[in-house]
Amino acid sequence: MQADERPLHKTTIHWIVLIVPILAAIFTLILIAPIALISSWKDQSWVWLLLVIPVAIITSAVLSVKTSELVITDRRVLIKVGFVRRQTFEMFISRIESVAVSQGMLGRFFNYGTVEIRGTGGSAESFANIVAPLQFRDAIQLVQSQAERR
Repeated sequence: MQADERPLHKTTIHWIVLIVPILAAIFTLILIAPIALISSWKDQSWVWLLLVIPVAIITSAVLSVKTSELVITDRRVLIKVGFVRRQTFEMFISRIESVAVSQGMLGRFFNYGTVEIRGTGGSAESFANIVAPLQFRDAIQLVQSQAERR
């Protein structure tokens, strides 16, 4: 952010994205545990190091959620998603043409969804699994209306 820029609204990625990595880690544990147990009977204790795999799966997902930033300032929308594979987006409020929100039944129930920001010239960026997507859209529209009044 720039020195004279004020953050007006912040949100994050929803915890629901952790469900698939957690299930993958559990499945991996179910596969690894018997193999490690049998191997340890044969004095091959190094196989227990395979337990690093499910820990790495969950750690990667949690880091991705925790390092994601979605901020609306008085001038721009700044979005940085991911840790290993980073996706960044930055657009001035004056360049935003429309903001669309998509929510399925679970999204409405758990308050998460996809926000698509369309800029002038037809460029569109979509960001999935955002917490409170309707409030995010409303915050963008509020900043736009305040900018128009100036």
